[in-house]
Amino acid sequence: SGPWQIAPSSEMAAGALSLDSPVAPRFRTVQNQYPFVKGARAPPAGADICAKPTARVSIEELLTVWLLLSALFADDDKLTRLISTERIAAVHRQIAAHPHVAGSVGGRAQAELIAQTLRGLGLKTETHSYWALLSYPRRMTLRLFPNSAAKQGVILSLNERSDVRDPDTAAIDLLPGFIAYSATARVRAPIVNAGYGLPADYEALEKSGVSVKDKIALVRLGQALVAEKAQEAEKRGAAGVVFYNDNAPKTGTMKQLRWPDGAARAVWFVERAAASRDPVPPRIPLVVVSWSVAEQILPPRKKAAAPTTELEIETHMNDSPRPIFNVIATIEGSEQPDRFVLLGAHHDAWSAGGVDPGEPVAALLELARVLSTLSKTGWKPRHTIQLAFWDAGEYGNQGAAQHAQEFSKDLSGKLLAYVNCDLTANGATPVEGDFPPAPTMEMAFGARHSIYDTAAYMNRWYDPGFRKTRSAAELFGRTALRLAAMDAPPPHPAPPVSKNEPAHGEIEHAEARLALAKE
Repeated sequence: SGPWQIAPSSEMAAGALSLDSPVAPRFRTVQNQYPFVKGARAPPAGADICAKPTARVSIEELLTVWLLLSALFADDDKLTRLISTERIAAVHRQIAAHPHVAGSVGGRAQAELIAQTLRGLGLKTETHSYWALLSYPRRMTLRLFPNSAAKQGVILSLNERSDVRDPDTAAIDLLPGFIAYSATARVRAPIVNAGYGLPADYEALEKSGVSVKDKIALVRLGQALVAEKAQEAEKRGAAGVVFYNDNAPKTGTMKQLRWPDGAARAVWFVERAAASRDPVPPRIPLVVVSWSVAEQILPPRKKAAAPTTELEIETHMNDSPRPIFNVIATIEGSEQPDRFVLLGAHHDAWSAGGVDPGEPVAALLELARVLSTLSKTGWKPRHTIQLAFWDAGEYGNQGAAQHAQEFSKDLSGKLLAYVNCDLTANGATPVEGDFPPAPTMEMAFGARHSIYDTAAYMNRWYDPGFRKTRSAAELFGRTALRLAAMDAPPPHPAPPVSKNEPAHGEIEHAEARLALAKE
């Protein structure tokens, strides 16, 4: 099985052998790494190797091919054997031990922890510091009024309550539920249920004679990024947006039960998110509420707009430059060390980040340990492998974008492939694509972006025994080995780099970098 195919045993007895042509690049790689294999040639492209043997070989040649086969898959087999769920569990306990929002004290501590872990493995590790404009709430209120004439309104909760059954939900440095980059504003207006807040939802409202202009749109999370929904609401003339997560799970299985009896979102969970400052920041207030609050303000069933009730949104935001920290570990290649494969995931979280980004970060750290162990035995990849841990990923992948700007010359001329290891719709699945990665919809799970995304949630509901995380580490590793062994295409010409860009530095040099940027 696999890319190499051997003829059936009856024909092998007669000395028959055929090889699958798509492995020609790896075939040449093995020849380069194992010079004792002489005279071996890759099969021609497009050769039909599935029907009958195409060549007769001697026992000596058959042994040569067996050595080739063993060499091709030896690294993958070693990687699989070295991955340890116990070590994954141990490192996960550390990286999910405290909240680490980008730009906060906890965010800096998280970067330092990752850097120390990588250096402790003996890997070449760099910490690159940048300044990013991040957004946090100062004060937010949401009031419900029975009619437009009412002077006194009911204050609705924007907080996400903690629970003694998970002590991590009561950490003192947790932020309330909020939408980053919301405008600082105060508006009062009638309510319109805008569904998912997609263009089709607004078009359906218009066809029924309901306009969202100068009204507050009630928008359900999902199916698109919050940034896209905020832009669409503002474009349609909405006065503000209240986001909510409709978490009515089906019943019948353990996974569909609500927390704490299952993995599904409890009615008081609040999902945080970030709007976008590109091309301009939002000019309307944005808040997010739990399902228990959304039930109080949703218009009557089958009606898009509430007949008399109004909402008042008041938001005071703190948007300011904060230091962020990318951490990058390097395993140098043996043949073309200047060409490299880059694997990355963001390390910041809206809370403790048990699943997001705990799963991919723990998987990458375990991969780093395994690659370090292999390198100590004399193994080296053909091309360099870099493992990156980006900051401010929840704020629109700002850490990766800063890296792309500063190292554009190396990335354009020397990067073979970028593997995005962040959570996708299928979990921690590597996605090969462009760099920096554009913000995309992440995998939906019960505690996503809430204070209940903790180590306890990960251990009990999302990945008991860390089997998923182990599979992710193995998949990341196999992908890295495959890409690092392939023939490197000619480098692309690098774009010009501004001479005013500051050089990269360590965490303690963030202030100097800001001063240089201001000059």
